[in-house]
Amino acid sequence: MPGFPCNAPYGLEELERADTVIVPVVPEAYLRGERDLSPELLDALRRAGARMVSLCNGVFALAAAGLLDGRPATAHWEHTRELAERYPQVRVDDSVLYVDDGDVLTSAGLSGGLDLCLHIVRRDLGARVANQLARRLVVPAHGPGGQAQFVERAVDVTDDGSPPSCTGRWSTSTPRSPSRTWPPARG
Repeated sequence: MPGFPCNAPYGLEELERADTVIVPVVPEAYLRGERDLSPELLDALRRAGARMVSLCNGVFALAAAGLLDGRPATAHWEHTRELAERYPQVRVDDSVLYVDDGDVLTSAGLSGGLDLCLHIVRRDLGARVANQLARRLVVPAHGPGGQAQFVERAVDVTDDGSPPSCTGRWSTSTPRSPSRTWPPARG
C-alpha cells in the first residue's frame, strides 16, 4: 500500500519453496509507466509453482509474468481499465471483489483483499478459524466476492452539507416514550 513499508526477510529465490505467494502491490512508478517491473521478479513468479495471490494492483505483476493469460482476474476498479488495456489476454472482471481461479486468486482494493484473505483462510483452515480471525479484525466473516466493487448511489445531504445520521433521523422522528426500546421487542 502506498506509504506503508513492507520489508521481506527473504529473497526471490525463496518463492520456489513457498506454498502461497502474495503480491500486495506494484510500485506507483510502474503504473505511471515510468519504470518496468524487474525481470528477476517476473522470472521468480513464473518459477514459483505456488498458489499466487494478488491484492489490489499487485495483479499487474502476475499479468506481466504471464500467469493470468486466459484467466479471469480483478483489481481495484481504478486500475481495471488499464489492466485490460496493457494485458488483453487477461479476462478482467471489474464487477467483483475477488476472483478465485484455483491456484491464482486476485482481489480489488483493501476490503476486497481482506475478503480474499479470509476466503483463503476459510479454504485452508476452515470456517471456524476464518470466523475467529474476522471477529478479531472486526470485519464480516464472509464476503462472497461476487458483489460490485463500486456502487454509484446518491447520499442524502443535510442543510449543513454533512450526510444525515440514520440514528438522528430516527430519534427526531420517533416520539419519546418510556416503554419504547430499540430495537423493537419481538412479540
